[in-house]
Order: sequence, then structure tokens, then C-alpha cells
Amino acid sequence: MKTIILKITAGVSVLVLSSSVAAGNSYYTKQFKKLDANNDGSLDIVEFRENSNMWMDKRVAQGDDSWADEAKRVRVNRNQFNKKDIDGNQEVSLKEFVAGR
Repeated sequence: MKTIILKITAGVSVLVLSSSVAAGNSYYTKQFKKLDANNDGSLDIVEFRENSNMWMDKRVAQGDDSWADEAKRVRVNRNQFNKKDIDGNQEVSLKEFVAGR
């Protein structure tokens, strides 16, 4: 009986974890699709920049004027893009975009 309860508990835990991960990925999947302007299934640096601009603009609106510096924005955007571009093909796939979230 104890073994059955442990198996059921483990199964429920996996289902709860899976659904929360899927829910999070659903948000990022929607974001990715909004950014993928040409609908080719990947983001180039220009499309990816739109993602960066959203959160950088939000920080400026909250009073952090350091994000108004265009050179800083370009540098940070490039660094983030390179980190997401796991395979180094100069495109960020949905899988790469969602990875590590």
C-alpha cells in the first residue's frame, strides 16, 4: 500500500510540474510568435531586438535612464542574442528562446 501511495504521489508531482512548465512555455511561445515578424520560425537580431526594447523601455519608464543609452541597448541586445543562439547560426529558434526560462 505504501508503494502505491508513493507512486501516485510521484505521478501527481510530475503532472503538476509538467503543467506549470507548459504554462510558462505557452507565454514564451506567444511572445516568440509576436516577435517573429516574417513567420519563418526563428528570430534574427532585428526581430530579437524588439524583445529587448520592450523590457528596456519599461525600465526607462520606471526611471532607470541608463537604458536610454542606445549604445548600451545595442550591446546588451547583442549579448543576449548570442547567449540565446545556442547553435551559433545567427538565429534564435523557439526552442532556444524558451530554453532556460
